[in-house]
Amino acid sequence: HDSWNASTHEVAPLDDFPCLRNVLAASMQNLGGGELEPVRLNVICSQYLADDSITMHTDKEWFEENVFGCILVNNSNRSLEFHEACGGDCKTISYYAIDESPGTCFWQRGKARFGWRHGIAPVTHGERTSVTWRWFKPEVCLRKESEVSSPVAT
Repeated sequence: HDSWNASTHEVAPLDDFPCLRNVLAASMQNLGGGELEPVRLNVICSQYLADDSITMHTDKEWFEENVFGCILVNNSNRSLEFHEACGGDCKTISYYAIDESPGTCFWQRGKARFGWRHGIAPVTHGERTSVTWRWFKPEVCLRKESEVSSPVAT
């Protein structure tokens, strides 16, 4: 979504978080998604409380094809939703919501990322905690490295 104001922060290597690494690797293995590769990996841990949401959107092209996720807690009234829109008026013609409970894992690619809008409606009660991961495209990482190495005016 173009109006998102997000930033990224490089943190300790994934090997410094063995429990998280195990969740990511086991989720991918159980879904048939291959081996966990830490190079260019982007991991987002999200907690949604009252009024928190993710605007319905299709994904940016910053990332490789596959996005994985795992639900850690969901006692809220919301879950990840997918809406298929038709025409310029963006009316929803098909709708799908994941039945989320702790341990539910998902794998998004293709139309689920770039064709269907997806997001989380505002939570009105409870908590939803999830972890999602994807890989930056090599050219995005190269751009980031060149921006970091550029001189900064003070």
